[in-house]
Amino acid sequence: MNGSTDMATMTLLVALSRLAEEKLTMVQLVTTAERVGHLARLLWGRRRLPADAPALSAAASELATAAKALVPGARCLHMATAAHVWLAGHGVPSRVVVGFRKRDGLEGHAWLEVLVDELQIALFREDDDGFREVWRQS
Repeated sequence: MNGSTDMATMTLLVALSRLAEEKLTMVQLVTTAERVGHLARLLWGRRRLPADAPALSAAASELATAAKALVPGARCLHMATAAHVWLAGHGVPSRVVVGFRKRDGLEGHAWLEVLVDELQIALFREDDDGFREVWRQS
């Protein structure tokens, strides 16, 4: 990992996701991110799950959170799709999940599940945040 290059890459991915959302549905955006992730994996040549997948997951979370602050209008879906592509390029499988909860009104949220062996690491989601899954990237 290269800190400044990774930050620039993640910021670009968040910005592209934010722009694409204006023309694509949520499912189209996630499907596009999945295809770009496959391309990144092919270009960067990382096909096996790296031993440092949990550390890469933590880095993706930090980078996407920092990038969100730099991209006007960026939200959880943009962070999740950007981190999905970034992790795919590093050989780490993940999937975007969307859920809803009812508080004062209906609230939606997207997060990323990183698939490391038998362990699922949830990025951009608190353990007991009340969101119930309604859609999962296949």
